[in-house]
Amino acid sequence: MAKYIIDIETAGTNRSDVIEYLTSKIAPPKNYKTEEAVRKWWATAGAEKIAEVKNATALSGTWGRIVGVGISQIDNDKDNDKNVIIVDSDELVALNTINDEITSGDWLIGHNIAGFDIQYIYQRAIINGMRELAVKMRHILHAKFYVDTMYEWTLDWRKRVSLKEIAFALGAEVDFEDDGANVPMWFEEGNLHAIERHLENDIALTRFVYERMML
Repeated sequence: MAKYIIDIETAGTNRSDVIEYLTSKIAPPKNYKTEEAVRKWWATAGAEKIAEVKNATALSGTWGRIVGVGISQIDNDKDNDKNVIIVDSDELVALNTINDEITSGDWLIGHNIAGFDIQYIYQRAIINGMRELAVKMRHILHAKFYVDTMYEWTLDWRKRVSLKEIAFALGAEVDFEDDGANVPMWFEEGNLHAIERHLENDIALTRFVYERMML
C-alpha cells in the first residue's frame, strides 16, 4: 500500500456530437425576425452561449475530458517523493498514467477528491474502455481508501472551501492568480506549461495541508 497525492485538470468536450446535443436548444430570441439580425446574434451572443455550454462540460465526467494529472507518491522523507506531472491533449495519456501508477490497494489524497477526481477518473475510464482503471477507482471510493482534505477541514460534505484558502489560513505562500478555472482557457491557447505549473502548485499545497491536518 502506498499513499499518493493526486490532482486532475479537465477541459470541455471536443466531441462535435456532444456539443451539437448540448447546444441543440440554443436559439435566438423570437423577436429577432430578419435574417441579418439572426446572423449577428449567432455570431455574438449565440457563439458565447455555445462556448459557455462547451466550457461547462469540463466539470462533467460524462461530457468533459482529462487533460492533465499530477501524482506524487509521498514518503516521510520528501526527498524520496516520486512526482509525475502529465499534460496532454490525448486523454488516454493521463488515464494510462493513472492506471500505471495507482493500484486498488493504494490510498489517494486530494482536495475534493471524493466529490470530483475519483468519480471523474472512474467515468472517463469507463467511457474510454479502461475497465481495470474503473474497477480501481470504484474500489478506492467504496472502500474509502482516500483522504479528502476539503472534508477533513470542514467535517461536512455539504460545505465547500478551496484548497488555496485552507493553505493560506495555515500560513502557506499562495499564488491566488494561479486559478484552476483558467485551465480550459490555457488548454485552448496551447499554454500547457501553465497547466503543469498549476498541477505542481496544487500538489505542493495539498501535501502542506494534509501534513498540517493529519497529525
